[in-house]
Amino acid sequence: MSDPREQAHESAAVALFDDETAEKAVRRVWHEDRWFFSVVDVIGLLTGSASPQQYWRDMKRRIYDEGFREVSITCRQLKLPAPDGKFRATDCADFATLAALLHALPALHRRATPHPSLTSFPDFCDSGIYAIVNTLTQDRYIGSSYDMANRFAQHTTLLRRGQHHARRLQEAWNTYGEDAFVFVVLEELSDPDQLAAVEQAYLDAEQPAYNGATSAQNWLTLPPIAEDRLQRLLHALYDLQCADSHSGGQSLFVHILREAIGYGVVKPGRNFQLFLAAAASGVETWAAFGTFMRQREQTQ
Repeated sequence: MSDPREQAHESAAVALFDDETAEKAVRRVWHEDRWFFSVVDVIGLLTGSASPQQYWRDMKRRIYDEGFREVSITCRQLKLPAPDGKFRATDCADFATLAALLHALPALHRRATPHPSLTSFPDFCDSGIYAIVNTLTQDRYIGSSYDMANRFAQHTTLLRRGQHHARRLQEAWNTYGEDAFVFVVLEELSDPDQLAAVEQAYLDAEQPAYNGATSAQNWLTLPPIAEDRLQRLLHALYDLQCADSHSGGQSLFVHILREAIGYGVVKPGRNFQLFLAAAASGVETWAAFGTFMRQREQTQ
């Protein structure tokens, strides 16, 4: 029987919950002796984003700003089949890199991190459309968020650091100073699902001077990610990664690590493949794993 990995490219159907009727495919390719998965496919499956490509572009910018660049650069530009049947280069990552990226997703970060108490902003509905207005020129930046108070704080922090993604807004902030800018709520929305559409209407009508993008697709308009959904996705990817590695997936050693990764207790690093190699060699306990690693060091 031929090795399925010789096909090089596959699409693995993943259903995170038993009652899901439509399974979504995650493209993967065998590269450097392990599976690499399409990053945008995984992000789309986890977040439900209608534009996972834009989400990933925003995410790469966020990773760079927050010191996660060493994680994102481990992705590989590999060719995968597109919907039109042609092969195009896209960002791919192995399981260890994906686990690190998923734990850094903005929607997950909002779920896990308590929002600070902001007494400097008036009370208003959490969800809505807002503007950052230059009171001297009346130019503005328009955005939307599930949590406008927290988003205002994020904008202020980035602008003070000189790291805001909207270049024209950052330049104006540097030129006119912080005191020239105010945060304004343009519209409160009781239904967060309307955020993207209403923001897009404002962008089309006002064409704000400080917005670098003309599309309202923004990862901040996405709902928070449920913890059990992240765990299930990590388990599914882990099983796909190990399925063809002959790693003894039923051993207690492998099972414990699988659960620890799913719950975020263990976050795989760049040497994760050493674990797969150990499991494939028959290692079933942590003590045996230590012996395996010491023997490996002696032979190098």
